[in-house]
Amino acid sequence: MTDSGTGSDQKNLDQLPPSYMHSMIFKDIILEIDDDDKKSMNILVKFCQQRKIPETEINELKRKNHQKSPVWWYTCEIFLYGMLSHGLRLLDMEAMSKLGIFIRSLHL
Repeated sequence: MTDSGTGSDQKNLDQLPPSYMHSMIFKDIILEIDDDDKKSMNILVKFCQQRKIPETEINELKRKNHQKSPVWWYTCEIFLYGMLSHGLRLLDMEAMSKLGIFIRSLHL
């Protein structure tokens, strides 16, 4: 005697949501990009300025980026945590691509 529900349960487990698949592919791309840190930081700065992030926070990140670890920057009380969390939650590819320099550093 077989349970007819078991086959459909297995089929559901084998299927992944497209958003998950896209986010995994995007993550792999972001982590593989090897670009100029200065250029990437300038792109992030422009993006933050468009998002009305306070200039003091942007300037602090620009000046002291390499003095602290990415985990420190992620946990300190500036815009990075909120911006990254928002981008990941909404799968905002623009925000995540602009934060690519930070995501790569945090990953490493």
